[in-house]
Amino acid sequence: MDKSIEPLTSRDEKGDFTKNRASVSKLYEQPKIFIVKKKNTVLQCIYDNLSKNHAIVTNPDGKKKFPCEYSLLIIDDEADQASVNTKYKTDRNGEISDESDVSRINELIRKILSLFSCRSYVGYTATPYANVFIPPQISDDELEDDLFPKDFIVCLPKPAGYVGAMEFFGEDENSETMPLRRRITTELDNFIDSKTKQIISPLPDELKKAILCFIIITAARNVRGQVLEPNSMLIHVNRLNDVQNSLKSMVDDYFSEVQSYINGGDTEIIDTLHDLWDKDFVPTTKKMQQDFSAYMEGVDCSDWSDVETEIKRLIGNHQIRVFEINGKSDDVLCYKEFKDEDRQLNVIAIGGDKLSRGLTLEGLTVSFFMRSSQMYDTLMQMGRWFGFRPKYTDLCRLFVSDELFRWFMVVSFATENLRNQIHYMNEYNRTPMDFGLRIASYPDMLISARNKLITGQECTLTFSNTVSQTRSMDRNADTYNLNFEAVERFISNLGDISSDHWDKLDRKSGTDHIFWDDVDGSLVADFLSEYRTSSNASKVKSLFLADYIRDQILLGGLTKWTVCLKNTGRKNPPLTIGGCSIGQGLKRSEGQYEADASICSIKSLKSKDEEYLDFSKEQFEEMKQMKAKGDSDDKIRKQLRTRDRGLLILCPLDTEEIAGLKIDGQTYKTPFGFIAVFPDNEGKGNGRTYRLNPIAIENGDEF
Repeated sequence: MDKSIEPLTSRDEKGDFTKNRASVSKLYEQPKIFIVKKKNTVLQCIYDNLSKNHAIVTNPDGKKKFPCEYSLLIIDDEADQASVNTKYKTDRNGEISDESDVSRINELIRKILSLFSCRSYVGYTATPYANVFIPPQISDDELEDDLFPKDFIVCLPKPAGYVGAMEFFGEDENSETMPLRRRITTELDNFIDSKTKQIISPLPDELKKAILCFIIITAARNVRGQVLEPNSMLIHVNRLNDVQNSLKSMVDDYFSEVQSYINGGDTEIIDTLHDLWDKDFVPTTKKMQQDFSAYMEGVDCSDWSDVETEIKRLIGNHQIRVFEINGKSDDVLCYKEFKDEDRQLNVIAIGGDKLSRGLTLEGLTVSFFMRSSQMYDTLMQMGRWFGFRPKYTDLCRLFVSDELFRWFMVVSFATENLRNQIHYMNEYNRTPMDFGLRIASYPDMLISARNKLITGQECTLTFSNTVSQTRSMDRNADTYNLNFEAVERFISNLGDISSDHWDKLDRKSGTDHIFWDDVDGSLVADFLSEYRTSSNASKVKSLFLADYIRDQILLGGLTKWTVCLKNTGRKNPPLTIGGCSIGQGLKRSEGQYEADASICSIKSLKSKDEEYLDFSKEQFEEMKQMKAKGDSDDKIRKQLRTRDRGLLILCPLDTEEIAGLKIDGQTYKTPFGFIAVFPDNEGKGNGRTYRLNPIAIENGDEF
């Protein structure tokens, strides 16, 4: 058999798979490759061609399929776009209705897949939010399974030098972000009339500044030696072509004015550019060198005299153009054509939807972004500024409003949180069919279009006034070792132990436990981010605890912790960890735990009154009085524990004394559990809201 690959499509303007090309080859003994647009007509032609192939046989179940020697791989780029069925209907109980329809692209992809006994479907997208909410159990006699990613989800590793959402926006207000964002204070409604969809005011001053920045950046890159590299500026204010056309005329007029001033030797415009260089670019480059040195290798701040000379050359030779990029415009971004001719393309690109997904703006340095969207996936796809900016990251500028910046920060957190969940799932060798996923949600924003999120359930995660403990432990040597190392790193970072813990509380010591007082809450959150809780845990997952603590810290809560390392159990030999010598840990007899091949469930790690190890004498006495009156631990915790203080108890577990944790034939370090005591948050923060996907709901992962 000929194993060379025969391409059935080409890069020509009419190179897609059409009815005319469908008759080119029907002999599939030789491997074929189709690279096609995700359009109804194209996919229908592919289906028609395949379904009439001579190699298809009728299976015992009556279905016509290619036998296994003919295999199919579908690679679906932008898998959240068009491929998700948007026509599901729900009944009164929220269940998927049998009367649901199927959107056309989804139907055709599934029909093509159903023709093959041996097939694989792989979806790629930077915004997989809608995909994790595809109904996972849906199957159809003709179309078979829907496109839920049931077998695996893999996050591609972030390459060195990549500038993403975390670098621009961070996860919260305290995140360290690159100093590249500039504020837009002009309200969109004051620039474009929401009713008439017409521009109603002159160019915003911020847009004029952004254009001047682009002129400076283009010159500065050339001074740095990137003479033939393209430079692009994105202006995205509205999706309507008429608005973009009007805006292009206004930008053209302003740029022509600047150009004539520079060519005419006007000193005022040069002084304005010089001032912008000194007050914006020089300090930004210095801060990037200081705080983000990994992105600044080989970068030095240029002299203004060199940049000024290059600005005059660029403008004098008319080497910056203004393009309108949409379906009605004749302007085309031909980066390759310019490179082939050893010319530099420097373009101010004004557009909308055509610039929002898939299209790469090469050398994108300035983004002026006013278009608003409430959807996570739309915002992230419209953010064309993510990517690699070798030797010019410090020159890039992002102009957005405060509101849009906050929205991007929300999406950045949700994306990073989802990546962490996926990483966690894969570490446990679980699949999306048995590991529930959730996406952090936010008021006034949508994770995706409503017709893509027909499933799921909103739940609020809060640990206010709770005691959370790791009751379930995975019987896994790698997990034991990882958690031991996480505990060791944590206590090694805590500094000197508090040998006067009991004296400060004016209480008598009743234990030999080891304490650290006034531990910064961020250290506790970092530890919990490293610790691996059981794959069987629903609410008490270390990632959720860490997120909650970080949210509370922003609001003044959980800033100081007492950390206790339990010293209990067999002392011969002692357990050494982080420079501390303690007993081998807790023991449990049969009946005090339940275990199978993978999980050991310990009913409780907490001993009586152990959650009060950090109470002062006065608090402890008041606690005893409240208990004498019959008050619950919840009420005591709410009344006596202040919202700024938490308690974390690290609990070694002796596998020689807890048979359910022992793993025969393997060597491993002592497993650790923990107890975390949280005060009442007094209504501040109220937890973070997540939308659970159907698997998370089925697993009982409600908070």
